[in-house]
Amino acid sequence: MKTVLCIAALWVAVYALSVSITRPTTTQHPAPKILETTEDEFTGATVVRLRDFPVFVSADHVLLVTAEAKIHDPSPAARMLSHVPTAALEFQSHSTKGRDFGDAELHFSIDGQRLRAAPAASDKLYASTDERLRVMRRLHSSISIADLRRVVEGRAVRMRLGYFETDITTETRAGFREFLSAVDAAKGRNK
Repeated sequence: MKTVLCIAALWVAVYALSVSITRPTTTQHPAPKILETTEDEFTGATVVRLRDFPVFVSADHVLLVTAEAKIHDPSPAARMLSHVPTAALEFQSHSTKGRDFGDAELHFSIDGQRLRAAPAASDKLYASTDERLRVMRRLHSSISIADLRRVVEGRAVRMRLGYFETDITTETRAGFREFLSAVDAAKGRNK
């Protein structure tokens, strides 16, 4: 009788193990897409967007960036503004007490060479959706695609946004590199 019970217990254990291997124990959700390419419904322009990409992460402050470029934009406003392709940047600062960005000018140091991107317009303070980092602020700026390529190609890159300074990591530069590849692909499509 003991042998039968041992064999039955062994079969139950093998069956339970096979079920746990073939069926995940937690529901897996797809990772959010951080890079997307869409067509603007009204102008027909191709919009390339890098969404909420981390530039700086610490216990009391997270800085995310969203970069957006419109390619083949036929609108009169786009033609009047410039023929230099640019990327609009939106920085989202989530912090415990709020960060002071001072003049909010965006600067880079690329392998010791200075690059002033543009002044950033700052929104008011908002309540963050993160319970731990309660204060959110958005800053809007822009950078030419050529200057963003310089940032990506640099070996030692630092960024200053007003009073805030940080190194631009390899991972951040890789995210911008993917963005620039998508912009190049969109430029290559015939309109």
